[in-house]
Formats: sequence, structure tokens, C-alpha cells
Amino acid sequence: MGFSSQKVEQLAFFSSLSLTEEEKERFAQELNPFLKCVEQIRQVNTDNTQPLIHILPNHNVFRPDEVIPSPGQEEMLKNAKVTAEGYYKVPRIM
Repeated sequence: MGFSSQKVEQLAFFSSLSLTEEEKERFAQELNPFLKCVEQIRQVNTDNTQPLIHILPNHNVFRPDEVIPSPGQEEMLKNAKVTAEGYYKVPRIM
């Protein structure tokens, strides 16, 4: 099984691409090595391999929800470059 210019033309149609005949031929030649690699991967025996859900053994890494008091307005604004009347002051954009 390989890519022909007709298959490339079908893919181009479904992707709403317009390709020249030269591009169709070139893409067919460029896609064939990828298909060979995929075929090699498909031939690997995976009968005794367990499905992998996640690469790391972490299951639930979320912390429990805890209600804590919010920082005050002064604490929130202490690192701002410019403030005005208790708010962040930013450059006007419009």
C-alpha cells in the first residue's frame, strides 16, 4: 500500500487544498516513507503488552480544597507599579 497521486488528490479535496500535478506527485513520494514506518509499527507483536493509560504512576495529584482568607487589598496591590484609588493603574489602550 502506498500513496498515489490520486490518493493525494482525494486528501487535498477533503482538506480544501488546490494542488498542481507536480505537487501531487511530490507529496505522494514524500508520504510513502511514512507509510512504510507505520506498517513496520503495525507488525510489532503487542499481544503480551498491557495498555498504557499514563506514563507516570500518578493517580490523583490534586490537593484538597481548603477555605482560606483572601489577601487584603493592600497586600494585592503592593507589587503593582502604579495604583490609583485602590486599583491597578494601567496604560490606556483606546
